Amino acid sequence: MKRILFLVWLFAIAAIAAQLEVGPGQTYTTISAALTAANPNDVINIHEGNYTETCAIVDAGLTLQSNASDTVTIYGRITASGRSNLVINGLNLVGSANTWTATLHGIDLQNSVNMSIFNCEIDGGSNLTGSASAIYVRNSSEVYIGTNFIHGAEKGINLSSGFSTDDTFENGVHVRYNTITDCLHDGIDILGEYFTINNNLIYNNMDTNWSAFHPDGIQFIRSDVDGYSNVRFARLYNNIIYNHTQNIYLEGWGTNDPVSNVQIWNNVLFNQNTGIVNGVDMSAVDNLHNIQIRGGQDIWIYNNTFGPDSGSGIRIFNDVNTNVPGSGIQKPNSIFIKNNIFYEDDASENSYEITWDTDATNAFAANAVDYNLYYLPHNKAVSWYGTNYTSMAAFAAAHPQEANGQQGDPLMGALPTPSLTSSSPAKDAGVALGSPYDTDILGFSRPSGAAWDMGAYEFDQGKWSPTWVPSVSGLRLEAD
Repeated sequence: MKRILFLVWLFAIAAIAAQLEVGPGQTYTTISAALTAANPNDVINIHEGNYTETCAIVDAGLTLQSNASDTVTIYGRITASGRSNLVINGLNLVGSANTWTATLHGIDLQNSVNMSIFNCEIDGGSNLTGSASAIYVRNSSEVYIGTNFIHGAEKGINLSSGFSTDDTFENGVHVRYNTITDCLHDGIDILGEYFTINNNLIYNNMDTNWSAFHPDGIQFIRSDVDGYSNVRFARLYNNIIYNHTQNIYLEGWGTNDPVSNVQIWNNVLFNQNTGIVNGVDMSAVDNLHNIQIRGGQDIWIYNNTFGPDSGSGIRIFNDVNTNVPGSGIQKPNSIFIKNNIFYEDDASENSYEITWDTDATNAFAANAVDYNLYYLPHNKAVSWYGTNYTSMAAFAAAHPQEANGQQGDPLMGALPTPSLTSSSPAKDAGVALGSPYDTDILGFSRPSGAAWDMGAYEFDQGKWSPTWVPSVSGLRLEAD
């Protein structure tokens, strides 16, 4: 009887839901008018045209979508708070300095559960001021942001105090298959817990004020918002990230409140040594890092491809602030670096591939750094709490690390998709790390040969050639 009543209720909901048509010659000429008239679970179907308005969602369960293949451009914003089960699909959103400010973002969703934003192009207008984000989501869970093309904002995606409804990644915050480029400060900012960020193309989020704002590809935010002060439980994998002062930046409060339980694998991270990016001469940018960790514990960095870079591969450092006890201090023996390729093609580069910028009392556990491949024309392998090593072998001889590491040219394909060639020394040179690391950036199983390969790509034996394209299509596989 209960099942019958439940089915009757579902049919009643379906009967009540309606599709409201918006556009020239349609029932509603503005999106706002349709939103005012809508009931929970209705679909706002928007036809071809330009709309200048702020679209405030006031009901739960609404879908805002473009009609079929129509191009719908909104000059303004989309907002909602406390309105769950929302879908935003296939819209173009354009901002300006007059419509997006420090507290007024492109898509602004807060205090909600189950929200999806996909297939949208979001253009910040390039010359915004303040801290406007293309997408801003606060204090929300079951968030799905995918296949969007985001550019020209201050920040691409800002996820503040995200969480999971049941302490699982499945019901947390997901950001996947997005392209984020030409934003002034950061690609993605996160605060809270249970984030999955995968298969994104994040690049050239850089501007001429880089020395003041330090634009990052993905930044872990240290702040106090909605009861969260840092990031716990995050998975970053299968991303291609390049041309930022820090491609991935983790900032914690050390032993008091560190970034914790972070898995970083199958990513390609690099910075150009030369060229102009958004008015910035990349050869003049200093202190570049692929990954920088400032106060962390339980961090696994596996099977990534770093470089070529202008800067270090990984920097881990203490930065004690007397006003914040324990600031920037790493928890001993809780960071693991394995199966990575560190590739440097600039003999004049001054940074080390791994910089452990602290003291001996906070060293890694034995064998925490192992099975990595170093290509070092600059003869700078590892800087280990004050002692610099010019080769991987010298570092391994001095510490219980890199017993199985190698030094040499990894013989990779061209960036930004440096798959391994058939003669690469990275083939079959890694260590088995188990699930979830047992597939590569393209989804091929590890191992495909006698043992795991180093780097983001398992040797594919010529089946596919991977191609990233800077559009909402994300990662595309093309047959040879």
